[in-house]
Amino acid sequence: MHLSLYRDQAGDPRAHCLPPYTLLGHFLESDVQGNTVFCHDILQAITRIAAGTLDTWQATGNAHTLILTADGARIEADWASSTPPCQLSLADLRTALERWCAFLNP
Repeated sequence: MHLSLYRDQAGDPRAHCLPPYTLLGHFLESDVQGNTVFCHDILQAITRIAAGTLDTWQATGNAHTLILTADGARIEADWASSTPPCQLSLADLRTALERWCAFLNP
């Protein structure tokens, strides 16, 4: 999975992913944004699901809904019903979130 993190001309954090992970970049920008607490909440949920102490976890943000299960992560666009959801492994989501948090707090 290709994930490019950068700051735009205004200094805002941006994330870009190639298909089929495009929604992941949108989710990081629009829903996680600069909120490292939310980022860590998701990471904690991933850890609990991977350990088998939590069956599912869900959060709806500004533009997307994230659903975590033992089978993986699903990001759904709340703004466009015709946009296919992004499916990815918990490990891939963990890596993306860890990179995003590190990028926000260098």
